[in-house]
Amino acid sequence: MSHGKTGSDLLELRKKVDLAEIYNNLPKTNCKECDEPSCYVFAIKLMSEEKELHDCTQLSLAQYAGKVATLSRMVQPIRL
Repeated sequence: MSHGKTGSDLLELRKKVDLAEIYNNLPKTNCKECDEPSCYVFAIKLMSEEKELHDCTQLSLAQYAGKVATLSRMVQPIRL
C-alpha cells in the first residue's frame, strides 16, 4: 500500500524549488527585521533551513497572506 510520495520523490521536489521562486514570493522590502541584510539573503537562509518563515515579520501582514501559503509549501522540510 502506498501512502504518498516516496522519500526520493520528495527530495526531487525539494530540489526543484528555485531560490528565485522563494525570493519572488517574499515581500522584498529589505526591512532587515529578520536580522538579514536583504530579502535575498533571507531566501537563501530559508532554503538552507537557517531561517523560518515566521522570522519574516512582513509576512504576517494581510497583504502577504497568499504568499505565505505558497512559501510554506516551498520550504516545508522533507522528512524521510
